[in-house]
Amino acid sequence: MKKINYLFIYTLYSFIWSYSDNPENELVGAPQQNTCNLCHSNSALLYDENASISISGLPQIINPGDSYDLDITVRNQFAEIWGFEIAAILGGNGFGSNPGATLIQAGNFNDIDSSTVIIEEQDGVEYVKHTSEGNYAGTTESATWSISWIAPQDYYGNITFYTSGVAGNNDSGNLGDFVYTTSITREITYDYPEPLNVNYQSDVKPIFNFYCVACHNEQEQYNDNGLILTDGFGRTSYENLMLGGNNGSPVIPFNYQESLLFQVLDHSIYPNNFEIAQMPYFSYQIPENLLEIIKVWIDEGATSFSCTPGDYNLDSILNVLDVVGLVSCIVDDNCDNIQCLDLNNDELLNVQDIVLLINLILN
Repeated sequence: MKKINYLFIYTLYSFIWSYSDNPENELVGAPQQNTCNLCHSNSALLYDENASISISGLPQIINPGDSYDLDITVRNQFAEIWGFEIAAILGGNGFGSNPGATLIQAGNFNDIDSSTVIIEEQDGVEYVKHTSEGNYAGTTESATWSISWIAPQDYYGNITFYTSGVAGNNDSGNLGDFVYTTSITREITYDYPEPLNVNYQSDVKPIFNFYCVACHNEQEQYNDNGLILTDGFGRTSYENLMLGGNNGSPVIPFNYQESLLFQVLDHSIYPNNFEIAQMPYFSYQIPENLLEIIKVWIDEGATSFSCTPGDYNLDSILNVLDVVGLVSCIVDDNCDNIQCLDLNNDELLNVQDIVLLINLILN
């Protein structure tokens, strides 16, 4: 009698925790998330995209605002009931290496037919999943769901689609089922012109104000590396930025590749110091066009003013006339516009600045 009671309880448990339609949210295998394996706990979790689950319909390069028809297919020659869940998240696969990284919805999904339903979480992330009609009970070999996705209009960078699927044996329980998961990353690009003569006040400072000062201020608990960017009024201070924190100045003028600031903002590379997390913390990489602005700003000398570094005669062209003018004013000790001429930011004008100017012209 005891065995019968256990069997009844187990069968009831399996039935309750198996979803023939509308499974729970956050089961797509994104960072800090589970998969369908959470409920189908006795099934194998397989990662072979070609033999298990696939997403089709996405080109390698995505255009902002365009609509794409996607197919999600689960394959298993022994299965007779099916399910899936998918989400589109800003950032590249693995961007959530920062603990607690926030998932942010990328674009919007649209249902094509009654086989799927879209459920939005409180954080705004949309999860598309099968309905009771879309579990395709009795269908063998494979199941495919078709949905529509519209790319975000004002975002440039990587987007990752995470999906998890179930190939079940249709016994109303969660034993003997197979769970598959995969993710694919695509890039949204825009042919924006390369920024030149980047202005710190109008181009760079607003980026720091939007993405950085929320943590890098005097009061924020997450700011444990000593980098305080604010000026006491919640705005970015150029002097504090260049001073840096526990790891020294994050900016090496004229060298974006070795600048820690660029390294931690570009999530496609690792910082030289592996103990330093990617930034913004808890979030995805800043858009590529903003990253390019910071890159050019550093390579143009990372100054706080808008003139071209080294442009002695302010004609927006670097040539021998600027070298002659710089040498002359240093010898005569009557240099004006020191900010534009102090190429190594040591608050002195000397032969080092002349050498840097010559290198700029030659390069």
